Amino acid sequence: SSDLFLISSKEFINDDWFNYKYSEKVTTSAGFTFGYVDLENGIPHQTYEQGLVRVTYDAFEKLYFRASAGFEVRQIGGGASDRVLPVFSLGATYKPRQGTEFVLDGWRQETYAVLQSGSTHQNLTSTGFSAQIRQQLGSKFVLYAGGGVSNSSYHPESREDDQYSLRYGLDFKPSDRFTIGVYHNYRENNSSGASGSYRENQFGIQASALF
Repeated sequence: SSDLFLISSKEFINDDWFNYKYSEKVTTSAGFTFGYVDLENGIPHQTYEQGLVRVTYDAFEKLYFRASAGFEVRQIGGGASDRVLPVFSLGATYKPRQGTEFVLDGWRQETYAVLQSGSTHQNLTSTGFSAQIRQQLGSKFVLYAGGGVSNSSYHPESREDDQYSLRYGLDFKPSDRFTIGVYHNYRENNSSGASGSYRENQFGIQASALF
């Protein structure tokens, strides 16, 4: 059948790092990750291994950089060929004054598509960039806004998706253990596939509590 459907999954990850503090401002790391993905509806399971190096740099009190890079090898059941590709993440956090924070992130990663057709697998390689600003308002409120752009390349299907997102909201924190907030989230997807393009707006209320 060519009908599309959402799938659920279970993913198990083991992530190990060896850290070395090169100087007061620079920390280097080497890591290995092993993952197993169990997919429903007869879709073949996946295993993957990642070898990464990571560097964090405290440029000064208000600016912090982080980066990781390496390779991923992914095995897909059902007779599909192994996938080998570079993966990376880049980021920076800047706090110009108390209560104000800018965060930048970039990435390249591989995962499975949550929307599948029949019993075949669809994986996607995603490369993107996002930015966010958070501003403390008094002692109880936090205003934030951010957005991002990314590209997803599907395999084995020959399909390219370009995604755009915008999210902003206001959080109220009456105590150290409880937060409640309102938000608006806009997402747009422009796809080369026949039915992959969409636009959506989400308005919501979220809450969190620590015990």
